[in-house]
Amino acid sequence: MTEILRSRGRPPDLDRSMTILGELTSAARVSRPGTRISCIAASIPTAFGQVFLQGESSCGFVVMIGLFCVAPTYGLCAILGAATASTIAKLFGSPSGDLRSGLYGFNGVLIAIALGGRLEHDATLAAWIVATVAFCTSGIVCLKRRSVAWSGILTSPFVVATWFVSALSEHLDRTLHIRLDDRISVAASSSIGLSPTDVWMGVLDGLSQILLVRNAWMGMVILIALRMTSGPACGWALIGSVIGLTTAWSFGADPAAVRDGLYGYNAALTAIALGGSTRLTDFARVSLVVVASIATTGLYAGAANTFAGFGLPILTLPFVLTVWACRSVERLSASCRPFAHRPKG
Repeated sequence: MTEILRSRGRPPDLDRSMTILGELTSAARVSRPGTRISCIAASIPTAFGQVFLQGESSCGFVVMIGLFCVAPTYGLCAILGAATASTIAKLFGSPSGDLRSGLYGFNGVLIAIALGGRLEHDATLAAWIVATVAFCTSGIVCLKRRSVAWSGILTSPFVVATWFVSALSEHLDRTLHIRLDDRISVAASSSIGLSPTDVWMGVLDGLSQILLVRNAWMGMVILIALRMTSGPACGWALIGSVIGLTTAWSFGADPAAVRDGLYGYNAALTAIALGGSTRLTDFARVSLVVVASIATTGLYAGAANTFAGFGLPILTLPFVLTVWACRSVERLSASCRPFAHRPKG
C-alpha cells in the first residue's frame, strides 16, 4: 500500500492546500509589522536622494542630515512626508522594492517642506502634511496601476499639491522661501554688479533652493552627497546652477533673486535629469543640457510674474515642463529613426 501511494503521489487537494498554506505563510511573513516598519524606514533616506534623481540611500542620508542642521523643523516635516508617502503606498499593496527605491517618497519630502514654509507651526501642521501627502501618494499609486509612466511624473505632484494647499491657505501673504513677486527688471542690464562671492553664493543657493531653503552650506552638502553617488550628477548639478545664474544675470534679473539662487534650482534639476551619467565628452548631450537649462531659466523668469498674480509660487514647474518636452522630442526622434533608414525600393 505504501508503494502504491508513493507511485501515485499526493492527492491534488493536498497539493492545493499546501500551496495555499505556503502563500498565506509567505504573506504573513512579509506583512509582519516589523517588516513593514523596516521597509518604510529604509525608504526615507532614499526618498531624500530621489529629490535629486539619485536612488542611493547614502546620498539621501547626507542630504537629510544637512537639512536637519540648517533647518531642523523642515527636516522633521520632510521625514514625516516621506514616511507618510511610503506608508500609504504600502497600504495600497505597492511592492517593497518600489518603496525602498524612494519613488513614492520624494514628492512627500518636498510637499512637507513646502507646507512647513506655508503654514503656521502648530498642531495642525502635521495633519496638513499627512492629509496632503496621503492624497498625493494615492494618485501616484493609481497612475502606476494604470500603467502610466509614473517614474516620469517627476515633481509634478509636489507642484499641484502645493498649489492646492496655497489656494486654501488663509496666509497668502506668506511665501515658501521662493518669493512670489520675482519680476524681471526691464531697465536693468548686464551691468548688474555681482561680486565673486555673490556668484558662488548664488550657485550654492541655487542647489539648496531645490529643498526650498536658501543656505550656501546646504548647497555644499548637496554637492558632497551627489559626488558620493555619482560624479557626473554632481557636475551636472553645478553646471545647471551656474547656467541658471548666468542666464538670469545676462537678461537683467533682480540681483537679489539671482544671489538667492532662485534662477538656479530648476536649471540644476534639468541638468541632472537630462545629463544623467553622461560625461562632458558627449558633445550632443552636453549641448542638449545647456540649451534645456537656459530654456528652463527663461521659462521660470517668464512664468514667475504670471503665477505671482494668482498668489502661487512657480516651484519646480519649469523643470518638469522642460524635461517632459525634451523626453517627448527624444521619443519622437527615436520612433522616426527606423523610417529614416528604411531602404528605398
